Amino acid sequence: MKNIEIKIVKKLDSGFIEEWNALVNASNNAHFFNTPAWFISCINAFDIYEYFIFAAYYENELMGVLPLVKEKKFAVNVFASPGKKLLEKTTLIAKDNNPEILNKLILEVLKHGNIYLAEVSKDVTATFSIKFGHGLLTLSSINPYIPLREPPLGALSN
Repeated sequence: MKNIEIKIVKKLDSGFIEEWNALVNASNNAHFFNTPAWFISCINAFDIYEYFIFAAYYENELMGVLPLVKEKKFAVNVFASPGKKLLEKTTLIAKDNNPEILNKLILEVLKHGNIYLAEVSKDVTATFSIKFGHGLLTLSSINPYIPLREPPLGALSN
């Protein structure tokens, strides 16, 4: 996957939303917070007019998405996931949590500024390359959850 191309989408259109939805449907790490519906809800609710959607393509197929907005965290300008305190999981999505795609997305964001990613799972952070050269990667909290599978209540007692 050496030919991963990163594009920055600054205006949503129906074609990109359709590609993003197809990625969500094909990904085993999809959840509501990395869908276009969540992103669109955030830009509408928080009156966000400028956003940066980092999109990873391999052979013209969308393989990863990292939608970000500019804001201040700890008095530093950063790219951050929208949703503020309402965000429960990361907005980052990559097909099969592919480490090449995840790292390429993060490296591309770092070319444009600082990044602050909240609510990233331990599985995803384990794939990040520590050799970014600058920045700080740190664990701030652990939020356990029960992944629901078919049947969704099958593991619970009556």
